[in-house]
Amino acid sequence: MTCTWTCARRAIRFTPASTRSWTAAGAWTSSSRNTASNKQRVPRRRAQIAFLLAASLWAVSCFAGPPRCGADRLDQHARVNYVHDGDTVKLEDGQSLRLIGINTPEIGHGGAPDEALALAARDALQTLLADSPRIALRYDSERRDHYGRLLAHAFLPDGRSVATLLLEQGLAMHLLVPPNEWNFACYQQAERRARAAGRGIWSRAEYRPLASTDVAATRGFRLIQGRVERVGRSAKSVWINLEGGVALRIARTDLNYFAGLTLESLENQVILARGWIYPGKRGPVMRIRHPAALEWLH
Repeated sequence: MTCTWTCARRAIRFTPASTRSWTAAGAWTSSSRNTASNKQRVPRRRAQIAFLLAASLWAVSCFAGPPRCGADRLDQHARVNYVHDGDTVKLEDGQSLRLIGINTPEIGHGGAPDEALALAARDALQTLLADSPRIALRYDSERRDHYGRLLAHAFLPDGRSVATLLLEQGLAMHLLVPPNEWNFACYQQAERRARAAGRGIWSRAEYRPLASTDVAATRGFRLIQGRVERVGRSAKSVWINLEGGVALRIARTDLNYFAGLTLESLENQVILARGWIYPGKRGPVMRIRHPAALEWLH
């Protein structure tokens, strides 16, 4: 990282507390010249220490750089009382907070088994919050999901993004639910680094992309990969049909997010899609709401 004057100015902001005490010392008076000289040495030494501290902080800020996927603003601070799973927590005020940008393996309910690494994702979030349960929240376009949960991007006291840390450990998948688009490109890159390294869920077969020809009765959130056979349009949707009978559905109400893209150009291309698979009249269907849910492989 190149250190600029802007970077250096951040360090200068750490010095006023010391210079205030130095200015106050300059106002002291004494009939003894030696006593005055001795009193001036102390604040001068304090100023030197403050300068060295500021220089150290300047060096750290310049060479360490900002946290990955850091916040452009912070809207609220909150305290976490309980961690439900890797992407949902309960706040001190009783609200449930769903973290924007990620989807972690589900912990089983009602006798259903846990998904692989679900407890690892929950434990990782608990570990991140162990030193300080206080988090900063950055809101997006929507404040609530359809379950009534609060929606926000969360950041630790040191500025690190909670979503990014889980993505980079391979304990979460990137998930974009429109209209909450902020920072999605950064989250995508964090996931791709984990996928490339085979960390966490990406080391397990059940989370790797599934061939569209093998989807059959698969349900839940998955990544599927396949060749596009045909792109068609109906009154309410655009349909991207993959080999194997899987259909990707883009509702016309979401087409504004695909502005500038010619979806018909996907025909005969191999793509990777992510989302929830559900049964349709003619086979498995996955709703696609944003281009971030599609990757062009060839």
